Amino acid sequence: METLPRRAATTTIGDLVERACARARDELTALCDAAPGRGEAERASELARWAHRARQRLARVQTLERWAVKSAKIASVAANARAMLTAHEETFARASDGLFHLHQQLEWARAPMWDLPGALEVMCHGNYGFLPLMIGEDGSGPGGGEDGDAREETEDERAAREDVETRFEEEIAERLIRSKAHGCGVRDDHMEWPSEKFKVFSIASGKAAVGVAGEYRATLTLGGPVAPDAIEQPRYGGWRVESIEILAGETDGKFTLNKAEERKLADIACASMVGMLPFGKQPEEGAPPLKPMHLTGLHRIASDAVLMKSANAIVVQAGRLKEIAERGGGDDESRWSRNAIKVEIVKGEAAGVLKGLKVTFWRKSDGGAPGALDVSFNPEKAELLATAKAPGDEDADDVFINHECIDLEALVVNAIRIASSKKLNAIAEELASEKSFKTIMEESSTTDECACRDDEDKWGDDVRPSIRLEISRFTSIFITCRISDGKLMLHGANDLVPSATEAELSKRLALEGHSAISSIVEEVSVAVEQQELKGLLRASGASAHPAPSTMGGDPWAKSDVCPTGTVPTALVPVMPSDGGVFIATWMGATPTFALVRANRINQATRYVVDSIEKLDLGARKGAKPEIVVKLIEEACREKVVDAQRLALMRALKNLRLPFMDVRPTSKGVDLKKAEHVLSFVVANTARWARSKFKRAVRTKSSLKVHVSLRGTDGLSARIGNETCTYEHSEFAVNAVLADVRRIAAAQGFLSALEENDSAIDFSKFGCTLKRQDAYTVALSFKESLMFTIQWRHGGELGPGLYADGDQLTDSVRRALSVAARDGRCEIFACALHAVVAFSALAENLSGDFNLTFAEPNALSLVKFTDEGAMRIYSLGFRLDGSASLIIGRGGDAISDSQSADDDEMHITDDHESLLPACPTGLTVHIEGVASAVEPVVGSKLAHGDYASVPSASVQQVLSALSSAVK
Repeated sequence: METLPRRAATTTIGDLVERACARARDELTALCDAAPGRGEAERASELARWAHRARQRLARVQTLERWAVKSAKIASVAANARAMLTAHEETFARASDGLFHLHQQLEWARAPMWDLPGALEVMCHGNYGFLPLMIGEDGSGPGGGEDGDAREETEDERAAREDVETRFEEEIAERLIRSKAHGCGVRDDHMEWPSEKFKVFSIASGKAAVGVAGEYRATLTLGGPVAPDAIEQPRYGGWRVESIEILAGETDGKFTLNKAEERKLADIACASMVGMLPFGKQPEEGAPPLKPMHLTGLHRIASDAVLMKSANAIVVQAGRLKEIAERGGGDDESRWSRNAIKVEIVKGEAAGVLKGLKVTFWRKSDGGAPGALDVSFNPEKAELLATAKAPGDEDADDVFINHECIDLEALVVNAIRIASSKKLNAIAEELASEKSFKTIMEESSTTDECACRDDEDKWGDDVRPSIRLEISRFTSIFITCRISDGKLMLHGANDLVPSATEAELSKRLALEGHSAISSIVEEVSVAVEQQELKGLLRASGASAHPAPSTMGGDPWAKSDVCPTGTVPTALVPVMPSDGGVFIATWMGATPTFALVRANRINQATRYVVDSIEKLDLGARKGAKPEIVVKLIEEACREKVVDAQRLALMRALKNLRLPFMDVRPTSKGVDLKKAEHVLSFVVANTARWARSKFKRAVRTKSSLKVHVSLRGTDGLSARIGNETCTYEHSEFAVNAVLADVRRIAAAQGFLSALEENDSAIDFSKFGCTLKRQDAYTVALSFKESLMFTIQWRHGGELGPGLYADGDQLTDSVRRALSVAARDGRCEIFACALHAVVAFSALAENLSGDFNLTFAEPNALSLVKFTDEGAMRIYSLGFRLDGSASLIIGRGGDAISDSQSADDDEMHITDDHESLLPACPTGLTVHIEGVASAVEPVVGSKLAHGDYASVPSASVQQVLSALSSAVK
């Protein structure tokens, strides 16, 4: 029972409690509202009754809660079982009702049904053609065995059948092919061939397949009735129509006939061929006798059926198209806008007779009268015709109707295509005299061929006529007519002009018509010429400025180079481009060039033009883009010196370094061979080596720099006593200043140590300083420490001085780098003591201990425990070689800016305040360190105590600390 599905609804104890409390609250609220005006006794009585009711409710809830613990499961299972039984009962009731209806249907199926078409066929032809193939093969009778199995055809039966088929095929070929080719005065089968489209598809198996491709297909054989007035009795009898298949159809598929309709159509066609009335029909009084129509009768009957099916389909499609046109959309809402086309049914003189329909399009055409598509039904000739008339045209053109797929919308599209072709042909004839572009008429352009984007003209996948305007050898734009209203549309310009310009050109073409084509082509031609020029510039390696109009101010309107005030076609920066020198060109009949000088505050801002000077490069009229590119390249090579000068001057201004610009101006001097020199002095090189603290130095060591600007040959710089050459590149100026920074930093650092405001003599201190090369300072201390200092533009500490050496660890390398950046000579000297002490203390440390630099002149020993990293001692060095030792937790170093309570390492343990007891886990190590250094310092230090160690005793303290912690 417990496995039953849970269908019954359940109520939680919380809902019951909430309901009881809500009810008690509502009653108490009503009691309080009614209390004013009543006596004291009455109010007390009502309140007692309310308390009693509330107590009873809560007692019931309590009882239910106690009972639910034991009985809720049983109640839930019972409720689920009851719900399941109710569902079964409903299912059984539905099943009984279904069985009753099934019984009624079986009774109806058992009732006799009479096959009237089959009976008529047996009476007329002596056989039953509707018998299914499976029953005909498996059933008993002439074709089956005693047990109903199919009997195999004997050799004699097969030979007899093939003989009959051969004779029938020979006779059919004689009547349909040879009699038509050579003529026959006796047999009149081909006195009149039904139609030029009527043909013989095949002759095989004693049968002939004839008809019209795409309309119908009839199967003929011999043994049928013969015309009453036949001159000669034909051999093997007359024609017998076995079946007629309709090949025509619409978008949903072919038109279908059921078996009765197909049989009736074949009987009527057979009777018409021999001049007899169909079975069951009586001749009218006074009617002339019928004449045999032979194959013409078959063609007329089948064509009438095709016409009837096609006409019905077109009328239905006309209703749908009319609804779409009036509603303004459908499955393709964007093709036919509201009232873009109008559909009218044309009725005949007699009631219920349709002559056809008329569809008008381009109802607001500029040509006056709209275009029209006329579809006519001609029952006498069994023809379905369609003609199209363009706006303003008196003559109509035939529109081909594909009977295999009757589609009224496709006929409308073809009619619009004819009208569009005539309109575009007239425009193409008017544009034929234009010499700036070539006009080519395209009768069938697809969406991809005419570069139609997002189907603007609404032709979709249908081909459309268009005019191809060939602007250059590889560039063309297309003009088409919009399918809904016939307005001209522009295609293929989206890659040649900006999207906003293309939209403006399309709007102008739609409003002004073909009169605007010449101006549109001219504007697009300019854009093509500009793009071609920019493409050639990019191919040559010169990157054109992306948008000349974005330069600050309004420089082009104020310059004399281009009086029209238009922005240049291309603005080519001269390398190095940060120099702010550009070569501008305006494309036209004669290209115009200018030298533009600009600047910007920083790399994120745009250029602001300083001056525009006309540049005479010898351009001739009608110069091609290839020639213009060569002229710009030559001008860029000549103006490289100006770009180098401006880039270097801008960088020196940013660095606030005064400079002197030397230019050759003497007459008779070959300006191409003369050197342009920029000279500047780094007055205080120590500033370039200092850190953020900016400590002052006593001596101002200067560095003289002379930079020769050689154009495309690069740069040459004499930096102090060093001479460097740089190839021409975008970053040559930056490379020069980088080398100046490195040399100045090395020179400034060396001078800051040799002559400093702290009066420290590093030679007496035991430190040897010398220049290893132009960029590097080599240092050695007490013959055990050797390293170099040089400037780097990047690293883990950022730009600045870095220490390096083969025997330096990462911690030592970082400490020396930070000390060199500090700018205080005493800190660097103390750091040397700390580095030597680091080497002595780090020899015997185990993996649980880590010796780190809290500051360049201070060491700390840390032990890693489960609680975290906790400090054992800190050792800070002074300039005179003495040291400060703190046992346990305390400051990392003793300096002017620190106290014993500082903890810049942020090492955490369980003791944030100094406690009398030592930290858990460090007792042994602290006791060992205190005992080891006790002989040297003279007293045993406790946790947090501070001791000063003179320089003479520092080595003994280092040995004691090294032996105490292993």
